[in-house]
Amino acid sequence: MQIVALIALAVPAGAIEVTTTPGQLSSLIEDTGVTQLTVTGEMDARDFLYIGSELTSLTTLDLSGVTIVAYSDSRHPLVGGVSDYAAGTLPHSMLMGMKLEQLTLPATLVSIGNHALAGCDRLTSIELPATVTTIGDYAFSGTSLQQVTIPATVQSVGRGAFAHCFALQHATVSAPVIGDCAFLGDESLQTLALGVEVRRIGSEAFHGTGIQSLDTSHALSLDSLGSWALASTPLTTVSLPSAMTVMGEGAFFGTQLTAASLPRSLRQVPDYAFAGGSQIEADTLLHEGVSSIGDYAFYNWSNSRYFYIPGTVRHLGTRAMAGMTGLERIDIAASQVPTLGETVWDGVYQPAVQLNVLSSAATVLYAAAEQWQEFNIMNPLLLGDVNDDGVVDVLDINLTINHILGKTSEHFNLAAADVDGNGTIDTMDVNRIINIVLGK
Repeated sequence: MQIVALIALAVPAGAIEVTTTPGQLSSLIEDTGVTQLTVTGEMDARDFLYIGSELTSLTTLDLSGVTIVAYSDSRHPLVGGVSDYAAGTLPHSMLMGMKLEQLTLPATLVSIGNHALAGCDRLTSIELPATVTTIGDYAFSGTSLQQVTIPATVQSVGRGAFAHCFALQHATVSAPVIGDCAFLGDESLQTLALGVEVRRIGSEAFHGTGIQSLDTSHALSLDSLGSWALASTPLTTVSLPSAMTVMGEGAFFGTQLTAASLPRSLRQVPDYAFAGGSQIEADTLLHEGVSSIGDYAFYNWSNSRYFYIPGTVRHLGTRAMAGMTGLERIDIAASQVPTLGETVWDGVYQPAVQLNVLSSAATVLYAAAEQWQEFNIMNPLLLGDVNDDGVVDVLDINLTINHILGKTSEHFNLAAADVDGNGTIDTMDVNRIINIVLGK
């Protein structure tokens, strides 16, 4: 009797430990009401199907000592008509919706199948073995995970893998590919750390999360940010890596950015990219090299007073800057007037907005162009730019020297040549223009 009592103390009620061979787990368990189960040995998809369909009271499942072997039987498909199941893979869908509160995955696990643990809404934590290389679509969606660390051994995080995990607060992701909708709707997710290995962030990957600040500048391999990837988040600051060349439409739609700078490698600002009320003063947002600004790209930036358009921009899309009711000044470096979509500045009282262009020649061109002509067009004096072409260079030095020597040119801006402001064009002005050219 004493021995029996000791055994009862060692194994809690409703808890069992079994060692199985593939397809034999069901024959080893007499009580399907078991709540805690530890399995060792080898399992295949049939055993997981048994656990998910019959052991519905399980709250704790320890598979750390299990090796998952392949299973194939075309005559008897298991779930959804699938008859082939790979070794090392947590089978798709078989454990979804269970009452699991604690789960220890096999130490040799390679892949987590689609929907493998979806809807396990009592599961609050998970540790991914270093052997895992793939996380399938919706694998952990709808769980109650509070934090997750995805190591660099994982090559891809599937579509919706952690979507609608409303309790998730912290995520560390080093996987090269973060799939579409991977963390969609995780409203409690405020802290996101991306590893240097991340190359691609899919569409809507973090849409509707609680992320407020994101620094990806150290993710030097990140070259693609998908459509709506960070839309509808409370994001206020973002830093992007210099190598990024692709940004999908609406990537920052509905955010409240106060600080951002786009990568110099980016050539297009896509449709809806920053629409929805950003607080940025856009003097450093766009760099030379950007060729087009998409439809509604900066829609409703009502708090922005100043905007800079690089000289490489050739087109602004429909309503690209509509609703910028606080706008006071635009500086544009393009000597050729960019083409425009429809009602680019809809809602903006353009006569009250100063449009600064580079040269007198550019002033004439913008004054003759539809939509542009509605602004208060100005040509601010660029000291040293004596030929009024918008650039201070060696040609300006030569023209100034010729002027001093009495050799007049067809166009010579006296005000721009008088760099020291003493009312006389002399060698001191030449020296100052030389310093401007040299960057002094």
